[in-house]
Amino acid sequence: MDAANAKVRRKDAIRGVELIVSLPKRSGINHRNCFEDFLNWVETFFAGIPTLHPIRYSSKIRLHFKIELAN
Repeated sequence: MDAANAKVRRKDAIRGVELIVSLPKRSGINHRNCFEDFLNWVETFFAGIPTLHPIRYSSKIRLHFKIELAN
């Protein structure tokens, strides 16, 4: 956030990041392992920033992994 020069306008403002990875359902990739790897990478890369809401959900043709972080 600081590198992007995103300034907090209020003392009680929430700054957050939402990360999403999408895969075709028929990709041949183990979706569970992919989600676990993604979550581990996020927790390592953004160490010290709370993970608020890691979820998996699907549309008709894609599986999505979403993780929300806030600081």
